[in-house]
Amino acid sequence: MEYYTGKSDPEVYKEKPFDLKVLKADVHYYINADEDLQKIQAKMVYQESIVNYLEQILRMINNRSFTIKNAIEWRRFTSGAL
Repeated sequence: MEYYTGKSDPEVYKEKPFDLKVLKADVHYYINADEDLQKIQAKMVYQESIVNYLEQILRMINNRSFTIKNAIEWRRFTSGAL
């Protein structure tokens, strides 16, 4: 936000100049259109999906013992053993 409102260090503007005067009400448009921010947000979404996937795998592994126990009990039930 500081970059688009002109409040960043002058060194930042040397690397990536920004000569427009932006109203505070319009800053969010520029922030949302920023390529660097979009790349970072895409990385975050990707990493969150990886974390979600791994959490689901861990849940499945934790529940595996219950699934195996139920399968064994079903085999006993269908074979007539109690």
